[in-house]
Amino acid sequence: MQHLGYLWAACTVVWGGTLVYVGYLVRHQRRLEAELDRLQALVQRLEETAPGSRGTGDPATD
Repeated sequence: MQHLGYLWAACTVVWGGTLVYVGYLVRHQRRLEAELDRLQALVQRLEETAPGSRGTGDPATD
């Protein structure tokens, strides 16, 4: 029982690090999703303005 403070400190550091890492992952995922949305919008604009485009963009129906 004399080293309980060290155990508490180690547990706090581990949980703190875990929370910081999860926060980093969440922010990174949001940035990736925003970039994916921008790329999808760009592809859609390019498909709409492409010369000779036939509409749906689906090769099975075009």
